[in-house]
Parts: sequence; structure tokens; C-alpha cells
Amino acid sequence: IINNNSQVQFTVAPDVGVTIDIRREQDDNSVEVDYQDTKQIKEKHLDNSNKALYYLLHELFDGWLGNRFKLRKNLDANNKKIVNIGDATSGTDVPSYQQVLDIVTGGVITLTSLEYDTIAHMKATDVSAGVLVQTRGYYNLNDKGGSTYLIVGTGTADGYLDHILDNGNVARLIHDSTVTAYQAGMLGDGVTDITARAQSIMSNTDISKVTFLKGSYYFAGGGNSVLIDRNDLEVVLAVGSTLIQDSTGAMFVIGSLGSISNITFTGKGGKIRNPVSNHGSETTGFLLGGNGYTLDMLTLQGLDIYVSKYGVVSNGRSVTLTNMVVTKNRIIVNFAGWGSGAGIGQPFDMNLPDVTGSTAIITENYFKLYNTVTTKGDCFKWTSGVINYSDNQCVLEGQGQTIAVFSKMYQGSKISDSSFKGTNRSGTLEDALQLNASTGAVFSNLTGITGGTTGGGVQIGDNTDCEIKNIVTDSTIRQTAGTTCTNCILDGFVATQIVFTEATAAWNNGAIKNGTLTG
Repeated sequence: IINNNSQVQFTVAPDVGVTIDIRREQDDNSVEVDYQDTKQIKEKHLDNSNKALYYLLHELFDGWLGNRFKLRKNLDANNKKIVNIGDATSGTDVPSYQQVLDIVTGGVITLTSLEYDTIAHMKATDVSAGVLVQTRGYYNLNDKGGSTYLIVGTGTADGYLDHILDNGNVARLIHDSTVTAYQAGMLGDGVTDITARAQSIMSNTDISKVTFLKGSYYFAGGGNSVLIDRNDLEVVLAVGSTLIQDSTGAMFVIGSLGSISNITFTGKGGKIRNPVSNHGSETTGFLLGGNGYTLDMLTLQGLDIYVSKYGVVSNGRSVTLTNMVVTKNRIIVNFAGWGSGAGIGQPFDMNLPDVTGSTAIITENYFKLYNTVTTKGDCFKWTSGVINYSDNQCVLEGQGQTIAVFSKMYQGSKISDSSFKGTNRSGTLEDALQLNASTGAVFSNLTGITGGTTGGGVQIGDNTDCEIKNIVTDSTIRQTAGTTCTNCILDGFVATQIVFTEATAAWNNGAIKNGTLTG
């Protein structure tokens, strides 16, 4: 009870030793002055409004707003510290640094920070548990591998991220599940083999993101290099990074058995290459391996791949892909220049099980196949599933087999706004673009389709309820012998001739219209 604005009378006397804090509390739920249209504003009105604002700011800076002050979004500390934090006493409190260290080590910590030039220097010193250690490099001073470690008691270490010191203690790398290749000791010198280190780090489920910074990273394995058989991993190829594969296998094998999800490869200026020094090595960029497993949410974005056999390929008819995204990649296979001439070369080949479950978005990519030594190989091939394929370029230089094959495209598939160009095509060839065994698919605005000396432009096989619109080729459009198109529409085309006279071919209940024959 306030008496005469100068005294405070308690209805119950406080206990001895209790601190009484008496202060003003500004009401923040109502305005001090309610301004009205056409009413006169006086000095006292402005004074009262400013005073209310001043009181609120004063209470904020004085720390008195208490539960009334709430953050509406994340607070950016701008690389500054929040100091003098008390120990947490409930599950929703922020723990102090001391409490975090106690939890990590299971004991009382002496907060000490030491610095060493390299991992070797750190390992050779008698560092006690509880000490924070900063290294300025991994192998050498300022080699980009510098990191922060917490020294804990005895335990195991992989020797790449974590290290056993000479005194038996372990240096644990402090990270937020994101590391660089340099922090794992992967030298980007183009000579030192990083295969074992890359396999270890990408198998470590505590790591969700691995970034290859500027440098040339060398995989020298005799076969496939790195198996990714886990969930939730992103691999980033930063500007100036090059991953070099020097073997007859794949740089990355994704999956073996069961189900895998959320694997992302992002190229931010980085490259994947077959070394110029080994033209005989038939190298693959990505192999989707395994037998009868499902791969969900595989993303390949912005990659620059130049290899000698396969760019991205599935291992036979064994993988069901769901929510695959392939966008803004440059995938080139120089099979003629670097391969031995045996087998085939393919930038992109998904030969999948005959199910509707496979789904993908494939946009804004450049696929190219150099092949002058064999008539085998396709620039792009997708068999079975529902895909959205748009704004892509396929180029086949030399012989090869077909420029692109779309087979068993199911209801909802859209293949559109893309080109299929052949240069210097010779030998016994199949048709440049094949549209086969599909149901309910739409093929539209497909241009630049280049036929060969023996192969035609577009081959149409068994299809049902498909729309084929605005197709441009410098060669023929023909239906394969022994096939039937039911309820299909061929609307708007440019070709030298259209051939539906092959033995036992049939076009039932559809339409062929708005075409231009140039032959």
C-alpha cells in the first residue's frame, strides 16, 4: 500500500534478510496518450508519450522487463560473446561453458587453451584432459587444416579427425557436424592418395557435411574409391577444387543394400576428373550400386564431371530412385579419347527396375559423349519411372548408339524443352532419340534431333496415351517394327519423312497432325 506517494506499507512484514526491490514498472499493454483525429496536440501529450517510451527503454536496459521481454526471431551476436552466464538450473536454460565441458569429459575441467603449429606437435606434448587446443595447421603451419580440439581421457580415435596423443589422451575435433577435407588431413596436392581418409570421414555419421576447398584431391584406388552407405550427407566441391580419380572404378558408389536417403553433392565451382596422365583408365563419376535397394533424395547439383566411361550410372536394374534431383550439371564422357575402346561410354544412364516408384527432376544439364571408336553408348538414358526432364542439352560426337533413350515413362512424366544434337555421326547407328514403352507421358518441344548416316531422328515404340508435340529433327520419325501406339497424339513436327509402314507396326485411335516434311 502506497501512502502519500512517499511511503510503502506492507500488509505482511517481510522476513529478516529478504531484499526488497522497489521500482517503477511501465505498462506496455496500453498507450499513455491516445491521439485522435481533429483533436489538438499539446506539449504535455508529447511529453507523456516520450516519457512512456523512455521508461520502457530504461527498464529494458536495466534488465527489469523480465518475462515481458521475448525474442521474436533469432538473435545474431555478430561474432561477439555473451559473457558472465550463470550455470543452468533447468532443462530450458542455456548451459555455461564450464557445464558443457563437464558433460563432455565427465569430470571437473581446468579451462586452459594451448596452441600448436601442427597435429604432430600437439601429439608430442603432454597435454592434460580438459584442455582446449588450437592447431594452426594439420601437417604444416597454415596449410588450412588448423582446428580446435578438446583433450579428453584415453579412448579410440580414427587418426583423421581425432588423434591419440603420445601420453594416451585423445584430442577430439570440435565441430558442428561440418568439416573440410583439410581438417581430415586430405592433402589437395594432386599426388597424395586421400581414398582412405575420404572413406572414413564420409562413413562417420557424426559428420553431415564435407567440403573440399581449393586444391586437387587424388583418389588412387585400384577399383571403386568411396562407398556411401548411410543417410544424410552433403559433399560440397568449392571453387578451385578438383577431385581426380585414377582407377578403373567409380569415384563414388552410393548404396549397397537396404534404403538410403538424403545424399547431396553440390558443385560450387569444383570439378571431377579422370587424370590426363592416365588415358587408359575407364573412370566413372557416380555409380548407384547395390541390389534391390531404394535411394531417396539423391541430389546432384552444379557438378562439372569429365571422365572416361560413365558419368552417373545405375548398377543394372537394381535401384529404385525416389525424389532424385539432377540440376545444372555438366557431365562429359570422353570414351574415345581416354577409354580402351571396349565396352561403352555413357554420361547418364539410369536402367532401373520396371516400377512406377522411381521419380526424378532433371533440369538445366549439359550431357556430352565423345565416342569415335564404337557404335555403343548413349548420351542419356532413363528406363522406368516418372520424371520431369526439361531444359537439358544432349550432345553426341562421333558414333555412339543413340543420343537419348526414354523408355517406360509413366503417367506424369514430362520430357520437354530440350535438344539432342549429334555431330560427326557415322557408322551403323540407331535412331537419335527413342521414345519407347511409355504410358501417359508427354514429350514436347524437343529440338535439334540429329540423325546419322544410317540411323534416323526419332524412333517411337510401344506407347499408350502419350502426347508427342513439337518435335524437330533433320531426319526421319518412324515407328518401330512390331510395336503399337494406342491413343497417342503426334502433333506438330518437322522431319524429312515420317515412316509408319514397317512390318506389324500399328497406330491405333490416335492422331498425326500439323507436321512439316522436309525430305
